[in-house]
Amino acid sequence: MVTHPLDSLKVRMYLYGEGQANKRPRFIIAQEILKAEGYRAFLSGMTATCMRQSIFSSVRFATHDHIESQFQAWNAADSKCSTSSSTNLPQKLVSGGLAGALAGGVACPADVVLVRMQADGNLPAHLKRGYRNVLHGLYCIVTQEGLTSLFRGLGPLLTRACCSTAAQFTAYEVAKTCLVESLQMDVASVSTHMLASTGAAGVATLVCNPLDVVKARMMQTRQNGYRNSLHCFTTMIRTEGLGGLYKGLGPNFMRNCPQVVLMWVFYEQYAEAYKLGKRWYNGPPPAKPHAPS
Repeated sequence: MVTHPLDSLKVRMYLYGEGQANKRPRFIIAQEILKAEGYRAFLSGMTATCMRQSIFSSVRFATHDHIESQFQAWNAADSKCSTSSSTNLPQKLVSGGLAGALAGGVACPADVVLVRMQADGNLPAHLKRGYRNVLHGLYCIVTQEGLTSLFRGLGPLLTRACCSTAAQFTAYEVAKTCLVESLQMDVASVSTHMLASTGAAGVATLVCNPLDVVKARMMQTRQNGYRNSLHCFTTMIRTEGLGGLYKGLGPNFMRNCPQVVLMWVFYEQYAEAYKLGKRWYNGPPPAKPHAPS
């Protein structure tokens, strides 16, 4: 919710100058939107972003932890493996990619409504959809366009969610390990988590911005729009150049950075609290019997 206005600005910049060469968005767009539509334009889709984030984040964290724990169990059981049961880099990427793809698919309907509500201000009056909230948006899409339209842009969404989660989760774990081992920082320190998550946000933003642009354009397009994500991608390259893939990069990072930092800091605190609570609930471990003298 805190970063939602930047998310709305990001989507507007993704759609800016669509199909037009040498037309790059600038941050002055924010001032133009404020003058033309008021501050409420930056809050469009708030209900959709709450639904989307609650579904996407919970599913990918739960799935990622489960997949990674399976890899750790396999590593521990493998006699050829080292004494450490921690996951290696390919396993981290696979865990993040699978978790992101699953979470993205589950959250796709809310994502479609979110993008459309944020992009409504870009449309002429006769094409505005006017969704009042996420539930109204879901109802309108199903009744007017059919159930399958809830999954418009699913291809680029799954690709984006897979790459984003793999890059973000892996970059965070690698950065945290480097900070602890190289700089002797405390693994449980909030400052360690903040630095590692800032790096993870930067990596994920650079990797996923082109996929974000394609996803946003596919989700807001109507039946006569792009045929598929590949057609959208090639059309953008042809008409807008490579720079079109990185429209909205600034607000995308400005939105991702605080969101990712807060997410990982809270996650680490919750994980530590869960461990403490579990130890308290289970009680102290039984004492080892003394060896006979």
